[in-house]
Amino acid sequence: MEWRKRVRICVMAALVTSVILFLPLFVFAGGLTNEPLGVEDYLIGVAPPPSMAVKIYLQWYHGQNLINESGNISRGVGNVSLDKLNVFVDANRFLWVTPLKFQVAGFDAFVSWHSIFPMVKVNLHLDAGTPAGPVDIVDQSHSGLADVTFGPGITWHHSSGFYHFITAVDIVAPTGSYTRGRPVNVGNNVWSIHPGFLWTVFPPFYPNIDISMRMFYSFNTRNNDYQASPGLLPKTYLDSGQSWQFDYDIMHAIWGGKPGLQLRGGLGGYFYDQTTKDKSGDPWYTGGFTRRFATGPALMFDYKSFIFSAHVYWETAERSATEGVQTQLTILYKF
Repeated sequence: MEWRKRVRICVMAALVTSVILFLPLFVFAGGLTNEPLGVEDYLIGVAPPPSMAVKIYLQWYHGQNLINESGNISRGVGNVSLDKLNVFVDANRFLWVTPLKFQVAGFDAFVSWHSIFPMVKVNLHLDAGTPAGPVDIVDQSHSGLADVTFGPGITWHHSSGFYHFITAVDIVAPTGSYTRGRPVNVGNNVWSIHPGFLWTVFPPFYPNIDISMRMFYSFNTRNNDYQASPGLLPKTYLDSGQSWQFDYDIMHAIWGGKPGLQLRGGLGGYFYDQTTKDKSGDPWYTGGFTRRFATGPALMFDYKSFIFSAHVYWETAERSATEGVQTQLTILYKF
């Protein structure tokens, strides 16, 4: 294989897997966010009253295709294709809503704090298209603690009970394992900050429906230990582009209808869009704009101090990303 083509394929392989997140958002040609996608469904914008709570996220992501910047499946001679991608996540989130309270325009506001500790396992197999057929270029599996998230927030509850909001700033520390030039990493090797706004509305005219959305914007520091492929290209830097994202859900009461004993079902999903392009000292780097969109059914059961939820999301309309299926089960316990 011509050496220039070999370099390009190795660069692409490293870009594909240089960032493994709490959730399966990968950098294929650009973009980075540690903020998980689609993990929240029911009551996205509703925090419990002053108390402690813990939420466990159990996830499995199966990547089916590698999508290029044109929205087409990447395959054929000179292209990198996805043979296998499985991501398993066990993340624990700890939430503390403090008694510190103030009132603004009919809202009771409480100061809060949370942290997320994700354990991740990634299995990845990539092929390169050659005239003689597909050739393995990556076949790796890594696991361990990914990047830890923490940060303050303010929870807002309207006196009517119909409107709930959360304003927050998430800070992500580079605690996950990262090795320069390694195709699969469970850490990003950067600090990130994500200002966010979350809201849930129960329409006054029909409170059996809840409509929720969670929005974040992402900023990242520079990765000064970036290398696409050991032995082929020197160490350099990578500035991942900024991005914004949102989770959404619309749910309806199926049985019950009061907190503490109810069953709800509906539709949810997520959208991610890179807003600024990556910058790198690597002359072979051709970062593009990543986009992700997914939708699917969600189910929630609320029983006393527990909230159980499950969803399956199918990705579509991707750009410079994987396309696959995300399955998740969450368990929330309020102390």
